[in-house]
Amino acid sequence: MTFRLLFRIFNFFAKKYIIKKWGKEFYAVYIKTAKQKLQEIELELPPKVDSFFATDYKSIVAFVPIYFALMKQDIARNEIDLVIWNTIERVYKLMPPKGGKNTYKKILNRLKTYQMKGELGLLGKNDWVLKIEKEDNGSYYCRVTECGARKILDKYGYDFIFPCMCRVDHLTMSLRGFRYERDNTLADGGEMCNNHFMGLGFTEWAPEKGFNTRK
Repeated sequence: MTFRLLFRIFNFFAKKYIIKKWGKEFYAVYIKTAKQKLQEIELELPPKVDSFFATDYKSIVAFVPIYFALMKQDIARNEIDLVIWNTIERVYKLMPPKGGKNTYKKILNRLKTYQMKGELGLLGKNDWVLKIEKEDNGSYYCRVTECGARKILDKYGYDFIFPCMCRVDHLTMSLRGFRYERDNTLADGGEMCNNHFMGLGFTEWAPEKGFNTRK
């Protein structure tokens, strides 16, 4: 999918929320600004990354014009975050990501393969850098020391989309039925994103509870 197609999908799900919250006149100004920013982004940013995280990259970039347009309307960041999270939650509930034991194993195996690729020096300059570590209890840490999307967006001044997009991992893990924790991210100023996968189980989403200890 392209940035433009993903932007259209996300904005379709965001439109009703935005109009209900701020009105039709607000939306008319917002969407004009968002579309203009999308055109700039399409010319500025790499259309894709050859990475395990290629879809994540495109999705994050597609939200940049939405976030930017709301900021231009002087909407507070915490309010914009809610727009983004509500939009993604609606999309995922309509098209839920796969869960289950086999999916969990498949994701971990793909991450391990990706790590090996990095160890062989086969990653691109905009790829993610990570290390998988198995714990004695059978759980896994996926420690991300470089985020490709963040590296690219920081370069062009679009880092305002973080850490909002990082929080979505808790939503996807919740919907997949995976038990997951993280209390540190690069976007929050940490040295790494310390993703902890603990098999099948419950992950709380509940953004209204905040992200002080979980990140």
